[in-house]
Amino acid sequence: MVLTAETLLDGPRGRRLVLEWVVGRGDHDPACRRLRQVLFDAAYGQGRDRGHAISIVSYGSGGSRLEHSTTTPSAVAVVLDDLPDAPPPTPGELRSALRASVDSARYWQDPDGEDHVVADPAVRRALRRFAAALLDSSAAAGWSDDVRRSEQVTVRWFEGDDEPAEKPAVDPRTAREVLAAWRTATIEDDLRARRERPTDPTANWSGTWWSKPPTQLTRSTGLRVDGRPLGVELVEDRFSWTAAEVRPVTVPGGLRVLEVRSADDWAALCRAHPLDVTGEKRHDWYHTTGRVSRWVMPDWSAVAREVDGVHLTLEGYLRCAGRAIDVGLSGALAGDAASVIAGWNPDETVWFSDAVTVATECQRWVWVGRDGWTLVR
Repeated sequence: MVLTAETLLDGPRGRRLVLEWVVGRGDHDPACRRLRQVLFDAAYGQGRDRGHAISIVSYGSGGSRLEHSTTTPSAVAVVLDDLPDAPPPTPGELRSALRASVDSARYWQDPDGEDHVVADPAVRRALRRFAAALLDSSAAAGWSDDVRRSEQVTVRWFEGDDEPAEKPAVDPRTAREVLAAWRTATIEDDLRARRERPTDPTANWSGTWWSKPPTQLTRSTGLRVDGRPLGVELVEDRFSWTAAEVRPVTVPGGLRVLEVRSADDWAALCRAHPLDVTGEKRHDWYHTTGRVSRWVMPDWSAVAREVDGVHLTLEGYLRCAGRAIDVGLSGALAGDAASVIAGWNPDETVWFSDAVTVATECQRWVWVGRDGWTLVR
């Protein structure tokens, strides 16, 4: 499977990646500055019209101009069409654009104004040539590859002056026990939500919005962006972490890993092992996708009986995360159903096998602001 400009622009995070790269180029280029201004105006208008709580701090008449702005996504497409072709991004540019795309993911509410702008068909068309240039970058190689078992690392996070423990915390339960407890809790939470929450999906209500396996399981990433581990750089719903420990993960040979590269891969996983979570996800996934549907996700306890891990490739993340993915179901769950990949990080593998182990030795990374994450030991 080859990632193309068209398939990259299929997904909300892929579209945002391309937009962030184009917008971030050429600080001194008048055309790029013009693009940033028009995009800001259009994104503000998209958010304002959807009732987003947006505050504009301005001096003079700027605030009044924005409050009545009629700048549309089509205006952004016109400016994009006027930009010259761009060379492939540098590793640093690509890293910044990827991080911005991941940081802006939010599956518990309506997407932000920029995501609405970039979803416009005219803007997607205008971004196609830039998407092709981005994929020509050597830094984009490997985004569709199977999990690289020999290069896996896991990340443990810290805030402020927190001191890391000598050893990472280990859940005493087996993976099978973790998954059994997760399934029971997920079903109970969904039944409670059906009893206690309104059935109107537009209601202002939120719950457990993610569809990833339980967090107590070992998870790892393998790719690097500009010399930095992907698991440090690209994290959805990131907290105020300022330090991270990165530890090697040993993956024995012979383990079976399911690769997710496309919406079809995720839909097949949901069809094979469906878990109805409509009560719990109804409101969050409506707000993030705009779809009224029955909602399902994979029953990870059942998936774990067939494979030892699931790997969401970077391609799969960029194409699929945050989309409403159609799932054709039969039997008791037959009818309109969809799912959302939410809460997974790019290139993340979640392991269902206790044979996967985490090393004691680690690297220490710290956040240094604009320059991102830096290795300190």
